[in-house]
Amino acid sequence: MFGPPGHLYVYFTYGMHFCMNISAGPDGQPSAVLLRAAEVIEGQDLARARRGSANGATISDRDLARGPARLCVALGIDRESNGADLLDQRSPIQLLPGLGFDGIPRLARA
Repeated sequence: MFGPPGHLYVYFTYGMHFCMNISAGPDGQPSAVLLRAAEVIEGQDLARARRGSANGATISDRDLARGPARLCVALGIDRESNGADLLDQRSPIQLLPGLGFDGIPRLARA
């Protein structure tokens, strides 16, 4: 959260979940946006496999990445992703330019 804007800040919470923020302020000042949920528009099968299910039930598309911890699991985000430069085209995780049909920026995982 203190890094330069456009970097991923991944942290472990409640001793069991990863969550992620995107740093948004000047380098050295705490400022970030918590990523709370997303719609998985590609790779639903991979996201569903990552999420798994305790009782074998199929996870709906709506629930794949609903909530900050589920979002990290669905996208395969963990502590190793911390610090990723989302604006670098060589990064395995990128914040894509432009807006989708709903006006929301796109996050892509290679």
